[in-house]
Amino acid sequence: MPYDKAYHRKWRTENREKCHAYQKKWRDKNKEYNRERHKKFMKKNPGYAKKYRAAHVERERARVNEHAAIPENKAKREAKRLWDMYRLTPEEHARIREFQANHEIYKLVLGKNEGTDHDHKTGLIRGMMDWRINMALGLLESARRIGLSDLFRALAVYYEKPPAEIALGEKRFGLIGLAKYKKKMIYGPPIG
Repeated sequence: MPYDKAYHRKWRTENREKCHAYQKKWRDKNKEYNRERHKKFMKKNPGYAKKYRAAHVERERARVNEHAAIPENKAKREAKRLWDMYRLTPEEHARIREFQANHEIYKLVLGKNEGTDHDHKTGLIRGMMDWRINMALGLLESARRIGLSDLFRALAVYYEKPPAEIALGEKRFGLIGLAKYKKKMIYGPPIG
């Protein structure tokens, strides 16, 4: 029977899963051959990949997003990130999170979107923290002139006994909200 292009095209569209399964099996069996073939092609056609991606931006983006959405790929990527950044396995990371969640004090710094907190100078892993608290901590760390624990004690005293109240001998209220010029300037004290 001579090769009938229309028939084969129709058969491949109707049996897409069979074709994909066969192609995958063949690719898995001939990995080294395909790798060498690809190297030769890329050597003959420098810049091809860049041109292809530029011409197929949307398709390439959809392919990458589709690959990233697969749960196994997400888990692998997260495991690699944890190891590359913090030298932690996912199990160790989960153990830190669980410990903090069950501890009365440490769970106060956890939030919806947690990040791994570490000392930027030494790389020491300290624990998990809401990303906003972690960001604020990073800013305080970079601005400190004294030890961080001393700074936090000073901030606690500052917050509980404001120096302005002690210096003036009374509570003084200013603008409510951010201190900037607004259409409607509302001053405290809050009623209640």
